[in-house]
Amino acid sequence: MCGSKESDHYDRILQQGGHPLDSNSCALKPGEKDDSLPTTTNHLSWHHEVLWVLHTLAADSTFVCTIAYFAFFFKVRYTFLGLLDIPKHVLHLVLMIVDTLASYIPVRLFHVMYAYMFGAAYVVFTIVFILTEVKIDLSLNPVFYPSLESGDEPLIYTAYLSIFLIAGFPVAQLFFFLLHKFRSWLISR
Repeated sequence: MCGSKESDHYDRILQQGGHPLDSNSCALKPGEKDDSLPTTTNHLSWHHEVLWVLHTLAADSTFVCTIAYFAFFFKVRYTFLGLLDIPKHVLHLVLMIVDTLASYIPVRLFHVMYAYMFGAAYVVFTIVFILTEVKIDLSLNPVFYPSLESGDEPLIYTAYLSIFLIAGFPVAQLFFFLLHKFRSWLISR
């Protein structure tokens, strides 16, 4: 009956007895548990939490890498291998979209922090890679992406990379969050 108007003493604290803790106050006594607050428990085991983080990293990185490839590296080639270039770089994003829609892995907007930490580690690794001048050429110039060579203005490349990751990860997280909300809406219908 703490704080209820059914009691005529709801606005007064009365001590009944000589002990200061014996009153009709709503305050908790030492060692007493507060049942009025909702308790939040973590129902995920540690490996599910790791998979959740890895899914977030994979989804955001796939989105950013696909957009970056078509923004910087893609050149239209009308050959058989050139036509296979598009599915090869889009298929990863399509699979992540299908995975997000088919599984019930929740997507939280705040989890973009995991992608930022991953992106920062990638930028640091790239800077170390450029500063130590490690050559990608293993035999007769098998260059994967031309801008990763340390000879072509590496600071400009690193600046582009940093800006792309800073701007791209929130957009990717928002995209997958909206997919998650769409999936939840479809299930609730």
